[in-house]
Amino acid sequence: MKNNLIFYFLIFLIFPFLNCSVCNNFTTITVSQSILQQALYYQVDNTSINNTFVDFNYFKFYKLDMEKIKHTSNKNILFEWFFTEKKLLNIKCKDKEKERIKCNDIILEEHIEYTFYFDYLIAKVGGIISFILILFGIFFLFRGYIYYNLTMFFYCALCNFLFWREYMEFMVVIKKLNTDVEKSEIFCIICFGISIVSSIAYGYANFLFKYLRYFSLGIVEGLILGKFLFYYIIQYSSLGDKIELKLFITEISCAFVFMVTWFLFRDKYPNITMVRISLIASYGIIYGLNVLFGGYPFIPFLILAKKFQADEKSEEFNKDNDLFYKLVKDNNIYVYLGFYVFFSFIGCYFNITNTKVFLEKAKKKISIY
Repeated sequence: MKNNLIFYFLIFLIFPFLNCSVCNNFTTITVSQSILQQALYYQVDNTSINNTFVDFNYFKFYKLDMEKIKHTSNKNILFEWFFTEKKLLNIKCKDKEKERIKCNDIILEEHIEYTFYFDYLIAKVGGIISFILILFGIFFLFRGYIYYNLTMFFYCALCNFLFWREYMEFMVVIKKLNTDVEKSEIFCIICFGISIVSSIAYGYANFLFKYLRYFSLGIVEGLILGKFLFYYIIQYSSLGDKIELKLFITEISCAFVFMVTWFLFRDKYPNITMVRISLIASYGIIYGLNVLFGGYPFIPFLILAKKFQADEKSEEFNKDNDLFYKLVKDNNIYVYLGFYVFFSFIGCYFNITNTKVFLEKAKKKISIY
């Protein structure tokens, strides 16, 4: 087992650095999923930004005041992004001599910004979180039901961590928390630490109290389905105001349905429990992969991009230049969905098969260790 741990840990050290070719001087920047997403969404030579901008590196969403930029063009301005000397992301107008387009230097701090610092902290220690989620996820895909109590402990602890993440995201989206202020940033760091410690304590509590685990697992499944449904709801319906409230209602509704089914089935039907364990374990793996490589839609960015979206009926509106449609178009949700279905089938098969073998050996009083 120790050799396997070392092997899996080394996997996350294969791609540690990336050269920033868009900087004036080549700069070594630690690879993260946010840097990879930055290159995906914003092309270096031909980026059009209209009112909104996302810094994936620090999980910041900007509502730009175009009047402060004071450009000399009536059309959407083309931008190029670059890293400052402090390795912070910034944007500048792409000058076109023929059209004589010029604008002021852009200082992003002068514009309205939403900083998801809790998610930034997750990305900052992403290797550790990913390692734990993927390693345990693979283990539970094969023997999750056999080590039932350990499975319950781990994913109920994950439920608590996800709850803290959801809470901090909602506070930022509704502007109740601004982590660009030092006190708010300290508060977020403290909450991040508390979330880790409390997750361990909460996982142990679920280990002791049987019915509490059904509540927790229902929340995890509700978050999985709720976010997936809302990804399509936000695209194909006119949500109007209070989009974040509608996400909250969607997630709560899904969580309630799954909690009820957990209380109804409990542990009466082992095969159903194995399937559900496989679904949750697969989500853990997908979440771990997303922390490393990105590409899975970040719902708070979609909500803000939708809220500040330009009028689609206007003549100047162009889907190709609109941030919301870029976020919808340039992600890997179907790749992750394919992996999710694949891992779930693998988990269902091996959990059911390995549990049968385990029980047969136990009946025959053959050593199972």
